[in-house]
This record gives sequence, structure tokens and C-alpha cells, in this order.
Amino acid sequence: MFLSINTKNFIVISGIWIIQLLGSCADTNKSTIEKEDISKALAEDSIQRNVFLEQSKIIGNQVNTTLVTALTNAIGAHGLEGAVDFCSLNAVSITDSISTSQHMNIQRISHKARNQNNEASAIEKYIISQYALEKDMNKTPIVLSGADGYTFYAPIYIAGPLCLNCHGNIGTEISEPLNEHIKQKYPNDKATGFELNEIRGLLRIKQN
Repeated sequence: MFLSINTKNFIVISGIWIIQLLGSCADTNKSTIEKEDISKALAEDSIQRNVFLEQSKIIGNQVNTTLVTALTNAIGAHGLEGAVDFCSLNAVSITDSISTSQHMNIQRISHKARNQNNEASAIEKYIISQYALEKDMNKTPIVLSGADGYTFYAPIYIAGPLCLNCHGNIGTEISEPLNEHIKQKYPNDKATGFELNEIRGLLRIKQN
């Protein structure tokens, strides 16, 4: 997939997001991120947080550039089926390599995951749903803090028509042969039916 991440501005969740997110936590996934932890995250504005934001900005750009370049090369060399093969074999290892070098835990997650290991949690699906309500793609990443440190989230988009060849509608954007190839690599695939500029998921960066 192609990624589009706005890393120019970083803020803590504010305004209506605070009200909705705190209310949602009571109903979605208390065991993942407690309401008290979110309250603390929203109230805190520390040097440590700002350092983490700047680190996440750099790492997000690195992940974006590395994956887009590698995926573009795979398509050029082997076509769309080659891109699917590349993602199934290399996308996670590339992200893990950057995680190791940066001493962070980095993962791309989605409400409609292709790789089931990338399924978003309940609270993360809620964050995705709030991003989806916004009408433009210049959406600001957010940071939460909890007992295990800070977690950064930046939205990932279907950023160009080429993405729809693997993530659009089956039978129109996605050819039947390519869909069969995707199913061979990802039997439980849910990452289809997207539209151009739609949110695809989140880039999550956590402190180790």
C-alpha cells in the first residue's frame, strides 16, 4: 500500500475528541487503555512527550519512504502480483528492522487488515473512525500515554489510484486473477473495498 502521513504538526487529542474518546473507552476496551491513562495523556505536556513526538516524526517519514520506495520497485519489476508477494514477504521485516534500529515498536494496523497480525484494537478502531469523519487528508497525528509509555498514531491513507488495484473493489479496481493471488497469500483478507483518500489504518509507534 502507499502511505500518506501528515507529520508536520503534532498535537494531543483535544476538544470533542477528548469527550468522545473518554466516553468510548468505558464501552470499548478498558483493558487496553484505561480511562485514567487517557486523561493523564491529554493533560500532560512534557519535555519527554515533545521529544517523543519529534522522534516519531522522523521515524514515520523513514517508514513511509522506505516502504513506498520498495513497493514501487516491486511493482515496476514484477507487476501487481509482485507487489502482493513483496508485502507478504518483506513489509513486516522492513518495519521490524526500523523498529530495531530506532529502539521503538512500530506497526501498521487497520480496522480492515490484510495480515491478521495487524488488526487494530477496539480503541484503535475508534481512533480510525474519528479520523474517517474528517473531510480532508491533513489530519494531525495523536499521542496517548499509559503505564508502558507513549504511543503515537498517524493515519494511513489510500493515497493514489494505484493503491486501489490491491485495496479497491473486487471485480472493478481489483482484477479477479489478482484477487485470487491475494487470497492465496492472505486467506482472511479484509483490506478491500476502499476508496481513494479513504483512511486505510494507522501507523503506531510505541516506546520499548
